[in-house]
Amino acid sequence: MKNLILFLALTGIIASCTKQELSINNQEDAHTKEPDHSARIKQSLKDSLSAQDFAAIDFNKMYSSEDPVSGNYFIRLGFYKKNISQDFILLKTTNAGAIMKAKIINMQWNSSMDSLTNNVRVKVSSLTREKTIYLKNGNRKNYSSNQSAIASSGDISSMMEEEGPAGEQILPDVVVVGYTDYEPVPTYWYFYDGMLGLNSGGIGTSYTYGASGPAGGGSGSIPTMQIDYEFAENAKAIDIKKYLDCFGSVQEPGATYTITIATDIPVNGDPSRFFNWSNATPGHTYIELYKNSAAGLIQQNIGFYPNTGWKSINDYFVPSKMVDNANHEYNARYTISVSNTQFQAALNAVQTYSSYNYNIATFNCTDFALDIFNAAGGDLYIPKYQIPGYPNGTIGSNTPQGLYMELNQMASEGVSGVEMPGVKGYGGTSHGPCN
Repeated sequence: MKNLILFLALTGIIASCTKQELSINNQEDAHTKEPDHSARIKQSLKDSLSAQDFAAIDFNKMYSSEDPVSGNYFIRLGFYKKNISQDFILLKTTNAGAIMKAKIINMQWNSSMDSLTNNVRVKVSSLTREKTIYLKNGNRKNYSSNQSAIASSGDISSMMEEEGPAGEQILPDVVVVGYTDYEPVPTYWYFYDGMLGLNSGGIGTSYTYGASGPAGGGSGSIPTMQIDYEFAENAKAIDIKKYLDCFGSVQEPGATYTITIATDIPVNGDPSRFFNWSNATPGHTYIELYKNSAAGLIQQNIGFYPNTGWKSINDYFVPSKMVDNANHEYNARYTISVSNTQFQAALNAVQTYSSYNYNIATFNCTDFALDIFNAAGGDLYIPKYQIPGYPNGTIGSNTPQGLYMELNQMASEGVSGVEMPGVKGYGGTSHGPCN
């Protein structure tokens, strides 16, 4: 933990607060396909590509990574005399090598690859190049009315029908910038799902990204990971008073009370990996409140958000909103039992702090959750880190990563009530509003 804190202090790099769920999927050991799989892929592409495009493929640049969600594979193929970070064929295949989806990708950087991610446009073409769309961070636009299907042959029957006009949709960023203790400079990660037309976005959704280039040394792998997105603009505001009023519907005699603080880091299983805060991948912290008696259980999961899209937030206070975080992912959480008096203090704190404005550096989702938890007697304090672009003097800021590191340390010390669910867990269902 000390090493991590020292690293963050030296680099000033850390993600902020509000979870773009993050799942543990660094495939550093991803492997190349077996020879028979490679042959099957090669034959399918030969049937589908033009002779010119097929001849341009350098099959020595075939990189494979397992999709952590489906168990299938993402395959990247490079071209002769071209940089695989900018020009490649992207495939989704079964573990037997049958092609499920395929696109020709051309990364079009407006300036250099050292620029910010909003300076890139991604040209996505069908294998026949009969249809092309362009992806930009946060947007997808269809620039072609040609909806011709890919010719049917070999193992590509599932690729036949190309998507119709996409119009304009809100999508996660096509490219994100990542940092780790192994990568002191930015690393670019490409949105595989979006490039293949497999995902359409939504709050609390995980997406598969692949590193811009090979892991190095001709290893035959390109690391992938799942990045959890938390779209503030898609999070519906709730009437917090109606949520808190539900606890009054459970009879008091014999009631028991618990409160849980939960953290969802950007990449599951890897708290050292941090992402550009502006792309909605900062992680999230939320509170779970429980009251149980003979009359029944009332549970409410509550999170604190800016009442606007993440990209529009700067280092100043903006209006906030309360959100129902039912079934939200978590990577670590801490539960304590409290008295009736302590529980009421927590409810009063929720009501008070829900009216506060949101500030990424000084009052974010983690600050809110900690204040509620400690109002109930939690006595929890976590290491603070500097948020890139939003420094908070010498004090630093509370973040989901800081909470995760503290809970991880507490778990190693055997503290009761701490849960570390492995990859991830889910917080359960909220009761909802009461009139």
